[in-house]
Amino acid sequence: MLKQLSIAVLAATVATAASANGFTFKVGAGYLDPTADKDLPNANLTKAEVSGEAAILPSIDYRFGSSPFSAELLLATPFEHDVTATNATDEKVQVANFKQLPPTLTFKYNTPELLPGLTANVGVGATVLIPYEENFLMGSQKLKADTAVAPAAQIGVNYSLPSQPWGVFADVRYADLSTDLKLDGEKIGKLEVNPVVYSIGVSHKF
Repeated sequence: MLKQLSIAVLAATVATAASANGFTFKVGAGYLDPTADKDLPNANLTKAEVSGEAAILPSIDYRFGSSPFSAELLLATPFEHDVTATNATDEKVQVANFKQLPPTLTFKYNTPELLPGLTANVGVGATVLIPYEENFLMGSQKLKADTAVAPAAQIGVNYSLPSQPWGVFADVRYADLSTDLKLDGEKIGKLEVNPVVYSIGVSHKF
C-alpha cells in the first residue's frame, strides 16, 4: 500500500511540475549507508545495526523565483533492511528485517555558476522514517518500529549544458535518525540509523 501511495504522490508531483515554471524533476540511483549502532538492552542484544541498501530516488525541486533558494522533496522506492546484532554469546546474528520509506524535505541555497554549467547547493530540512512490514526473527513476538522525524542536511552539485533542460547531479545527505522498537508492545530499545545517502542521476528543468 505504501509503495503504491508513494508512486501516486510522485506522479501527481511530476504532473504539477510539468505545468509550472521553476520546477526541476530529478531521478537517480541512491545508496543508504547507516552509520550507527545501538544496544537493545531489553532484548539482550548489543550493537544492533541496519544494513545498507540501494533504491531509486526521485525528487522534485522548486526554485523560488530568481532567488538562489529552492525547496526539494525527495521520495524513494521502498528500502528493505536487515537488522543484525550481537547476542548473549557474542555471536553476530540477524534479528529482524523491515521496509521503510524516507521522504525528505530540504530547503537549499544554490550557488552561482562555479564553472560554465556547474553549480553547487547546500541545504537543511527534515526526513521521515516510515517503517512497515517489520519482522522479528528470534521468536514469535510482534515487532513494531515507530515512525520518526529527524533533521537532515544535504550537499550536492549539478551540471547542465547551456540552454538545455537536461542535466546531471550528485548529492550526499545525512539524517540524525533513530526509531523506538517494541516487541508485543514493550519497548526494547532505540534503533540508531543515522544514514548517509549517496545519489547520482539526471535532472530536467520545466
